[in-house]
Amino acid sequence: MILTETHLWEIVLMLGAGSFGQVYKVRKVVQNKPQPEMYAMKTENKKGDPSGMRLKIEVHVMEKCHTLPESRRKHFVKLFERGSTEHFKWIVMNLVGPSLDTVRQILKKNFSVSTAMQCGLQTLEALSDLHSIGFLHRDIKPANFCIGSDETEEIVFMLDFGIARRYLNEDGTLRASRTHGKFKGTPRFCSRAAHLLLELGRKDDVESWLFMLFDFYDNIQGLPWKGKQKEIVFDLKKQVFTPLYSTSELHSTQIPKQMRNIVTYINNLKFECEPDYKYIKNVISMAATEMRVDLNAKLDWKGQAETLNHVKKTEEVSSAYTVFFSCNDTFFGWQDWVGGYFGSTYGKLQLMSAEHSDDRTESPGVYIGQNEACRIHSSTIT
Repeated sequence: MILTETHLWEIVLMLGAGSFGQVYKVRKVVQNKPQPEMYAMKTENKKGDPSGMRLKIEVHVMEKCHTLPESRRKHFVKLFERGSTEHFKWIVMNLVGPSLDTVRQILKKNFSVSTAMQCGLQTLEALSDLHSIGFLHRDIKPANFCIGSDETEEIVFMLDFGIARRYLNEDGTLRASRTHGKFKGTPRFCSRAAHLLLELGRKDDVESWLFMLFDFYDNIQGLPWKGKQKEIVFDLKKQVFTPLYSTSELHSTQIPKQMRNIVTYINNLKFECEPDYKYIKNVISMAATEMRVDLNAKLDWKGQAETLNHVKKTEEVSSAYTVFFSCNDTFFGWQDWVGGYFGSTYGKLQLMSAEHSDDRTESPGVYIGQNEACRIHSSTIT
């Protein structure tokens, strides 16, 4: 239980954990009676390296998002309460559904073309809204976008602003570009500039969004650099922006040819320029028309609540074993060692597949193997 000035929060389940804090499913307790509505509580330990603290910037961005007109904040969760105890800081916000990455794992197939396009349009809209309040996300990827629950099932929410950065000064002018910085993002989805440790701008968020869109279309071959060393990843990303890429064997046939117009546009975009989000949306809409794709079709996960809830229940059981270990951006064999160790020690344990081995933001980091992709024999649960 956590008692605040206004509410008593009961922790129902730990949803995830990292090196600096945890995320819990919580509910209010009123007059000793737990209330039915669930929320998400994110905590951050007060002790530790200050450079790794993320909650302050997350709160700032979330509060800023909700100064937008109602029509432009639908892709952001609401911040209900925040505070601190002796040992940690915390925030309470809307509880949303699984990430787009997790949804696709549950469905065990690529998104349909319509769903891929709709996800592309919704996530681009969220990115445009974030940029409009003067912030960059800097870690655009499917794992940082979640579907809603119940009546918001068809809305995609943008999450995780822990490495967001203001790109505008208070007077609305562009902040001066730094000549050199630290790596920010996730190797699989980050922009070319991120690989070069350059200052990131709106263009780079949109470039990461483009890679994510390719991944929506084809989870297997959409990004041919999955699981490869960072140097190879960078070289392959550079090839995407060459004229011959669309006819090369690296190019997935699942990606509509019209997306080449977006590739060319992003490649010509200057650091200081505002992306033309409307143009990019129009390219997708026109591609849908040419391909006779219905952008109002039912999303692939709509009506799949029973399946999603089943996975959540499985995760609750397996949360008894959460695997923590340090990893390095250039080390992609971790899942074999950990899977082998736990497989022989605790029975059947299947960790996340190798394609997720580079899903982390900084090196070294802490990667958590949880049961989005593992099963633990019931006899091992205590």
